[in-house]
Amino acid sequence: MSLLDQTSAWQGAFILTMLFSPVVSAETYGYQCTEPIPPLLPIGEDLAMKYRDEIEAEFQRYFAEVTDYSACLSAAQSTAFSEAKTGWEAYRAFRAQVGDPAPDISSEPLPGP
Repeated sequence: MSLLDQTSAWQGAFILTMLFSPVVSAETYGYQCTEPIPPLLPIGEDLAMKYRDEIEAEFQRYFAEVTDYSACLSAAQSTAFSEAKTGWEAYRAFRAQVGDPAPDISSEPLPGP
């Protein structure tokens, strides 16, 4: 395989990875997070020994997915807090318009980015 073919293959793999990887952005929601499925263990030592490389690879995949899932949930929580803060400001503006100021919670800010 020539160097040009190898470069094209790597670029294609990178593009596919970016397209099909879970996206964690500033606006990530919990429903976008895919919960990882733990690997199944074979019954019996013989099967475990026979398929140990495959089982090891499945556990490595699972642990990588757990990391991605955790990052996604964290981003979803950040989005939720950011939207709640925006909602609170809209609520305060509404209450001010109708002449009934909302309580001030500035001493207890919402967590978030």
